[in-house]
Amino acid sequence: MKRLRNIAIYYIVLGILCFCSFWLYGFWKLSIIGVVLLIVYFLLRFVFKIKNIAFNISKSKFIVWDCFLYLLPIIFITFSFWYLTKPFNQTIVLPKGYQGIITIEYDQKEGQPKKWIGESLGMGGSRLIRVDNNGRAKTQFKYEDKYIPLLGTYSQVSLKGMKIYYESNLNAEIPQYSYNDSAGTEDFQYEKLKQKNLPIAYTTAVNKQKNIIVVCKVKQYSTYFYTENEIKKMEEQGVFLDSWSNILRDHYYK
Repeated sequence: MKRLRNIAIYYIVLGILCFCSFWLYGFWKLSIIGVVLLIVYFLLRFVFKIKNIAFNISKSKFIVWDCFLYLLPIIFITFSFWYLTKPFNQTIVLPKGYQGIITIEYDQKEGQPKKWIGESLGMGGSRLIRVDNNGRAKTQFKYEDKYIPLLGTYSQVSLKGMKIYYESNLNAEIPQYSYNDSAGTEDFQYEKLKQKNLPIAYTTAVNKQKNIIVVCKVKQYSTYFYTENEIKKMEEQGVFLDSWSNILRDHYYK
């Protein structure tokens, strides 16, 4: 009976710790298992007056069983966290010197065949996507829904793991920036990029079907995106936008 009580407390404490550290991922729900086990313990111990339950199991098997019950949630949390946060590795190759809008469409049957690069033993590779001279690419790769029914947790589409290169220089990654120009002026790294006057890959909102990126120099930013003053004017008119993100001008979505 003590084993049941201790395991119940262990799951409750573990769930509370997960709530404090990883509450977005729903791992705190492990504490529900602990609560259920604790209720069972109190029912058996104080309602049915059962002090011990005899099992025809050797001590060594009990130890193995205990280890399994204690390690199971740790293994589950570790695997789930890795699964929900693993990046969607993709290497995007642009034509030499290309600047402008880049539109990548995913899960297209007639798109580029799936090709991986940098794999080792079938792991750690990156999806290769080549963009044409018009700045468009269709690929058979698709964003996968990362959903764990037991936790009711899913992971949203992310640009984590994306790298962009020119085909003429596959050793130099094009720097990416997810914040708008006004936010970037306070960023030291962004200031260095501005001084170099080199193309920057400005990322925008992405979904499972389409990813829109703009590669341009800082001076061309306002050609493709709304500026800080324009965003403020729209907010004054009741149109509220994420002023820290790159807000692509409407006609570029067409």
